[in-house]
Amino acid sequence: MIEFESLQNHNNINQTDLTRGLITIDGELESDDIKSLKFLCQDHIAQKTLEKIKDGIQIFNELERLGKIDTSRGEVDYLLECLCRCHRIDLIKKMGFNQIQVKNRVESGRSNFSPFRLLLFEIAEEMETVDLKTALFTLSSNFCIELKKFIEIRISQAFSRDFLQGTRQDTYGHFTIVNNPDRTISVLEPRDHDGCQNQIKSTVMETSKQKSCIVAVNAGFFEPRPGNVCLGNIISDGRVVMKSEGVQNVHFGITNDGSLHFGYLSKTEIADNNYKQLIGGVFWLVRDGQNYLKESINIECQTEEQAEIMEMYSKTILSARSAIGHDEEGRILLMQLDGFNGHKGMTLYEFADVLLDYGFVQAINLDGGGSTTLTINGTLVNHPTDKW
Repeated sequence: MIEFESLQNHNNINQTDLTRGLITIDGELESDDIKSLKFLCQDHIAQKTLEKIKDGIQIFNELERLGKIDTSRGEVDYLLECLCRCHRIDLIKKMGFNQIQVKNRVESGRSNFSPFRLLLFEIAEEMETVDLKTALFTLSSNFCIELKKFIEIRISQAFSRDFLQGTRQDTYGHFTIVNNPDRTISVLEPRDHDGCQNQIKSTVMETSKQKSCIVAVNAGFFEPRPGNVCLGNIISDGRVVMKSEGVQNVHFGITNDGSLHFGYLSKTEIADNNYKQLIGGVFWLVRDGQNYLKESINIECQTEEQAEIMEMYSKTILSARSAIGHDEEGRILLMQLDGFNGHKGMTLYEFADVLLDYGFVQAINLDGGGSTTLTINGTLVNHPTDKW
């Protein structure tokens, strides 16, 4: 996070005056101001929490809880920038701060918000509705989603979690909501048709060109060594690309009647060819609104020893993550988080908890780690650490 050089050193505002100022501006915030503040704060406040917020005081309290402002020390640079960008610079004076000084600092280009968040905010101010009827959305080097209605991509979201060591760390990523999944989702093979059969390795960016996808994120697991590139069951637009033998991991699919599927499949169900789209993941993270990782580990690991090792891995190893799921309204939800194996990111257990915070009712773990990639309009917008 980029922080301003402290503004408060020039104001000598005590906590009592500052608290009184916050109460005053809360009473003057219009409903549109609240919406704007919530939109800006999506980088740091969980969506599930934002949906419950009705007034300014609730926003201020949540920012204080997250450490973005600290009224006891007079540190409210984050909120001052919010008010300035929401064109409520008049309220800055009522908090006891210098309006011109705040405005000059904001206009200098230094910000507490990501460039993507600021870009989206500018677009949102100019557009009342977004109707991209031919937009395309894609999942992975194995997976493409075509959106007839492009709903929302929340870019450079910061997810703060309490780690085992008692520290906090912001993990950046992207949270996407997709409407009409039956009409919009299709699976893509690496690079082009028959990419799996021809053992083609391809980046997400290359693969997304097949349908000029607006957004792309990797999904299916792959074999990095020579041999079969694609792994698991894959069905693309009703065409069976691959069938997996042996242990069946958790899957996401869309049936021929348009229903969403999250869960395990028998060989018989796969043989029935009742799917238009199908891709496999590893571990069912959220099932019916509950963290299901432990149960899924026991199901998908073939031995107790493997399950014990994976349980320890899932609790301790930080990494980049990707997941697909749906919410209570039947909308597809996607989340991609940046990371570096063993050093940055989230554990699988932390990731599952974050998915719950963001309204996932079902969610499966997709290919993560160094290959975790997301592109928008053919431009890489995250930070994968691997080549593929």
